[in-house]
Amino acid sequence: MLARVPYPYTRRDGEIFLAAGRRQGSADIALSVTEGGRVIGGIGLTVLRGQHEFGYWLGSRHWGKGYATEAGRAFLAYVFDALPLEQVRSGIFFDNPASLRVQVKLGFREIGRRQVECLARGRKVEHIDTMLTRAVFRRLMS
Repeated sequence: MLARVPYPYTRRDGEIFLAAGRRQGSADIALSVTEGGRVIGGIGLTVLRGQHEFGYWLGSRHWGKGYATEAGRAFLAYVFDALPLEQVRSGIFFDNPASLRVQVKLGFREIGRRQVECLARGRKVEHIDTMLTRAVFRRLMS
C-alpha cells in the first residue's frame, strides 16, 4: 500500500532507506512506531517536489488497533509545533479505505485523484491525494 516501497522489501532496500535519512541537509523526518520496545511501523515527513508529505505504515498484525491514528496525532502535533508549515500533504491508494479513515480522523481532506506508480505492484494505481492544514488540525485537536 506504499507507493515508493518495493515488495518484497529486502535488507538492501532498508539500507538504502536508512542511508537516505542520514544525508546531510535532508529535511526528511522518519520515526519508528513501537509497541513494547519492538518496531511495528514507521511514520514520517518527506519533502517531495517542494511539498511536505506525511506518510506512515504498520505491520499488518497491528492494523485496526488505533496505532496509526495515535501516532499520527502525536507526530503531526510535533510537526505543526516545530516547523513553520501551514499544510502537509498525504494520500492513499483507492483500495486502502482503512488508511483513508485514519487520515479523515486526523483532519485530512481529499484534494484530487491521479494514477501513481506503485513499486510493490509494478504498475500505476489510482491514488487519492489528501491535505491537512495547520488550522484544521489545531481545531480538531482542541
